[in-house]
Amino acid sequence: MDIIFWINLAITIYQFAVLKVHQDLLGGIFGVNASANGYMLVFFCIVIGRSLLKTFDGNESYVYCALKCAASLVIAAMAEMKFYYFAFVLILVVAACLTRFTKEKIVFLILAFVIVVAAASLLTFWYSEFDNFFSLETLFELATKENYSSENDINRLSAISVMMDKYIVEPGQQIFGKGLGNCDGSDVSIFNSPFYQNYSFLHYSWFAFVMIFLETGFVGLGLFLAFFVLCAVYSRKQLKNNTGNRLFCQLGILMAILSIVIAFYNASLRIEAGYMVYFALALPFMINTEDENSQNISTD
Repeated sequence: MDIIFWINLAITIYQFAVLKVHQDLLGGIFGVNASANGYMLVFFCIVIGRSLLKTFDGNESYVYCALKCAASLVIAAMAEMKFYYFAFVLILVVAACLTRFTKEKIVFLILAFVIVVAAASLLTFWYSEFDNFFSLETLFELATKENYSSENDINRLSAISVMMDKYIVEPGQQIFGKGLGNCDGSDVSIFNSPFYQNYSFLHYSWFAFVMIFLETGFVGLGLFLAFFVLCAVYSRKQLKNNTGNRLFCQLGILMAILSIVIAFYNASLRIEAGYMVYFALALPFMINTEDENSQNISTD
């Protein structure tokens, strides 16, 4: 996985410096397209999360981990992945809570926050329009404004309330949704659902939780989020009882928490990028099943 990470770094630098590909289109090994950022975000969460967990448990060099963290944050600046800075801080906090306390870890956490600030400065250097993006005033304004990227679309934090007020007003549909596929779109226009044809300008498909709410209601959204909670609970149980692989259980908890946040940020969990997340979540189950099977074989 680390080899792929460094290959991605080289390709991303080439795309940025030579091909002049910037912002959302900059995707490294994931190509040059509008959804590449979503793939890279998930990839970084897994690679950096795994690296931090190993480092804090004494299984990876602090210097090597710091280099990977710095590289990921620089790429995030190149690709204008603003959300990754917040995700990175969350990864740091969760990884620190899941591992043993050491003085080295405290020093590394301080250094990591310095690296975040430096990388954020690179973002504003390359894209001056984000000069005050990380100020509390700007973040509050973004969180409370009615629209996201245009005058007609929806903001992620107010999306469900807007949908309930204007577009999905029947109580039955609010509880159970409009049905799977009834709000989805396609690259081939004849396969677009009627709802998508009428309301795609809202950009609701950009957010996984909005799509799930529209198609399956509060019941489906609740079950969707409960899946990640249960994955975290199971991984925590395995970790506490020492019945699973320690690193995989820690990574399972970390990715379960991140998945809930990502579901409200973009649509990564509904596209192929989600496969990486679900694989990471499956690791604690896979390893435990393998151990149980090996015990049964040895007993027989």
